[in-house]
Amino acid sequence: MRGTPTAADWLVGPAPWNRLRERLAELVAAYAFDHPYEDGPAVETARQHLELPAAALVKALVTTPLRLRADRIVPGAPELPAAVAAAVRHVAGALTERPFAAPDAPRPAELGLGRREIAVAARAGVLLRLSDSVVLLPDAPAKALTLLDEPAQPFSVSDACHALGTTRRVALPLLTVLDREGRTRRLHDSRRRLVARGGLHDGGYSAVAHGPPGGVATQVRGRGTGRGP
Repeated sequence: MRGTPTAADWLVGPAPWNRLRERLAELVAAYAFDHPYEDGPAVETARQHLELPAAALVKALVTTPLRLRADRIVPGAPELPAAVAAAVRHVAGALTERPFAAPDAPRPAELGLGRREIAVAARAGVLLRLSDSVVLLPDAPAKALTLLDEPAQPFSVSDACHALGTTRRVALPLLTVLDREGRTRRLHDSRRRLVARGGLHDGGYSAVAHGPPGGVATQVRGRGTGRGP
């Protein structure tokens, strides 16, 4: 069994891995050109483009200058124009006090943050764009997870609004981000529950399971036994 432990229980040879990283960088650059108002391709989009069997492999490919944000792969942070940076500082000052009180739709535009400027700020990692009219600070999802641990599980959108001190205009797209990141799970009755985060496998690798025919990744199971199951 050849290959380097790469992500979870997948092995990929060094040469194919380097080529995959190059292809991912090319995908992100092309996506930024074709979709200037979006943060970057979704992890699932990249998985399908690279024909990989697991999203964990895509996430493991993301290295500087690429970054993961809200389950999307974004390029390195561009330098903000002075006017945009000033407007972001104004918005950030208000959000520092009330992290889920996204400014009403006209306010960012009044400050000079139109759709294009918000897209640039989001790519720079200084704003989190939940929709064309809702922006928060990048650490909002992490702060939300702490507060959403307080309501009884599962919780409704109304429960989330109460816990976060915000409105449905903000809570719904924020919960969608958490769903996409796998931090919350939406149930059949539209309530949600927090999802515990598991770490990557460690220790030894034992029995080879299988990879896709002709694929570059091989899945292994077991840890630390040195024997098959």
